[in-house]
Amino acid sequence: MQETNIERPISIWKLRDAVYGEISVEGDKEKKKNKRDNQIRTVKKDVFELEAEGIVTITEMDEDGKIDNKKNIICYKHPLSQKKLPFLIEHTFTMTATMEEKQEIIRDLITCAGVGNIKKYHCYLERFSPEYLLDDVGKAKVSKERKYPKIPQMEGEEVVRRAEPCHYTNLHENMSRIFEALSNQTGQFFRKISFKLIQYTKSGERAYVDGGKVYVISPYFISSSNGKLWLVGNHEPYQGLSNYPIERMDEIQVLEPGEGRYRPMSELEDENKKLDKYRYVAEHQGGSYGSVEPIILRVRKTPNAYTIMYHTFDDEFYFLKGGTEEYDRVLVYRTAYFMANWAMMNSRDVIVETPSVQELIRNKMKELEGLYQTNE
Repeated sequence: MQETNIERPISIWKLRDAVYGEISVEGDKEKKKNKRDNQIRTVKKDVFELEAEGIVTITEMDEDGKIDNKKNIICYKHPLSQKKLPFLIEHTFTMTATMEEKQEIIRDLITCAGVGNIKKYHCYLERFSPEYLLDDVGKAKVSKERKYPKIPQMEGEEVVRRAEPCHYTNLHENMSRIFEALSNQTGQFFRKISFKLIQYTKSGERAYVDGGKVYVISPYFISSSNGKLWLVGNHEPYQGLSNYPIERMDEIQVLEPGEGRYRPMSELEDENKKLDKYRYVAEHQGGSYGSVEPIILRVRKTPNAYTIMYHTFDDEFYFLKGGTEEYDRVLVYRTAYFMANWAMMNSRDVIVETPSVQELIRNKMKELEGLYQTNE
């Protein structure tokens, strides 16, 4: 897909012609000129706004910021390529959000890329996910129902009913509310926010955690991990950072300065403890809690095992001496909570050496043994 007309730039005059066409003011040259000049001013204003947004480029401009209306100096830069669109839409499908919210996001993405430019992928969506393209919410829900029957048949079992639709929070509204705490000048958070956390009942209704406890935090940054968005911040009087799932937040409020002093992240640091966003997110995968510690693994010397290692840790693991013919010894830095669950899921390919994590795994295995006892 061609994402720019840089080899065929256009002028303000040509844009005016394309937008407004012929001027129909007969017999009055002055009125015709005034109307055309007003149209040119409107087009020029829009072009400058689009240039500020990074959507178009003006290749020639004088020192006073003026441009020649008849010169071909305007180039369009497409903000979203055909190659990126399937990834963004498929990622939207995996979000924990309402169908209507996903619908809105997908329509915005398609509009941005242009249906004509993504005809093949648009046809694919029409065939496999038509409910996300339909403007009528009722028809969209009917389309979804055809894929997921209300009462499926299962031999030997009586299906009572299907689960009720879940009353999810609106993820992009939550994000928008959180970003109201950002400074327009610095792009950094400078005000505290409050919110409640929710869970879902059997009927898909929202239920507040801890009886509706209000969390008040100083937010620092957003992280994405295991397909979810997390707000990372500090909850006083604690000294460290904490993760909060944005998709489970409700009643988000941005506090006024007098309602609580914002605590900069620098106040949590000292000479021996510097906080780094990237490192914190990597080491607290999946929103895991607890302190990070060095953990030693034995990793089977197979491509499957190292596929798991790279997908989990990228290249942030270290080889140690003392391996065997079958296993390498590897050092990682993560929370014990995350590593215990991860190692149990991948037990065919990795073994934990670190005693504290081994103890966590043994305790989890005892819990599972109680749940899944077999009669021999």
